[in-house]
Amino acid sequence: MKNKADIEREIEKTISLLDGKNKMKADAFFYTRLSAKMEQTESNFSFEWLLTSPWLKPLIVAFVLFINIISISHLIKSDDRELTNDDVVSLFNEEYFMTQSTDSYLVINEDL
Repeated sequence: MKNKADIEREIEKTISLLDGKNKMKADAFFYTRLSAKMEQTESNFSFEWLLTSPWLKPLIVAFVLFINIISISHLIKSDDRELTNDDVVSLFNEEYFMTQSTDSYLVINEDL
């Protein structure tokens, strides 16, 4: 442990630094470097690598085309089946849960 005199000396050094007795000298270009760092945009994740890599652009275009071809083929397969009006109504009822009977929701008023 430090003795009391060492602690007092450290305190005096700290106070003298805070008072500005010992001014620190900065490099002549310190302000320029500091302002350049402050102006530099900070981004955690950037998509610049996506635009700068020449092999990734054709890969993305090929992937999008592949997805479009797959979706178009599924759309064509589903359009091959023709639906009648009854099929459309039953699909609509199933989709919106309208297949339930409404008899249970009727309230009978016996006072009439």
